[in-house]
Amino acid sequence: SDDYKLLYTLKGHTYWVRNIISFQVDDNVQLASCSRDRTIRILDPSDDYKLLYTLKGHTYWVRNIISFQVDDNVQLASCSRDRTIRILDPSDDYK
Repeated sequence: SDDYKLLYTLKGHTYWVRNIISFQVDDNVQLASCSRDRTIRILDPSDDYKLLYTLKGHTYWVRNIISFQVDDNVQLASCSRDRTIRILDPSDDYK
């Protein structure tokens, strides 16, 4: 609709983007997108959507990503057509 002003067009994935989520690490909001290019991209909205990380590891396209709390820490879970679920820890540089 013409009622909305486009603020950004974010590029970088080399295939379809399947999902995007927002989550908070400490006091910082981050975005995570997942794609058929087998990567997860982590962006910082407070710094012009700067790319913080490109996470690799799935061997087929990444279907979805969610964030969830474990005690006081946020974690991410991604699922892939490679039949795996990967659990990631943003507070430890996604290791």
